Amino acid sequence: MLYVTTRDNSNPHTAYRAIHDQRNSDGGFYVPFRHPQFDKTEIEELCRLPFGKCVAEILNRLLNTRLTQWDIDFHCGRNPVL
Repeated sequence: MLYVTTRDNSNPHTAYRAIHDQRNSDGGFYVPFRHPQFDKTEIEELCRLPFGKCVAEILNRLLNTRLTQWDIDFHCGRNPVL
């Protein structure tokens, strides 16, 4: 997914840059160029998933990543590594 700033929507940036920089040099905040669309059946399917899997699916659509349920559960403290 590409991101633009609130002050300049003509120069898209990657999710990595949007997360890393937080604000562009023009002072604008990064926002998605296009918001992902979820239809009713997708939302119903997400509601049936465990929390970690649901969050991973949504973040994967927003950030173009490959997160898993374990990644989310680990970062929430549900699966500590001993």
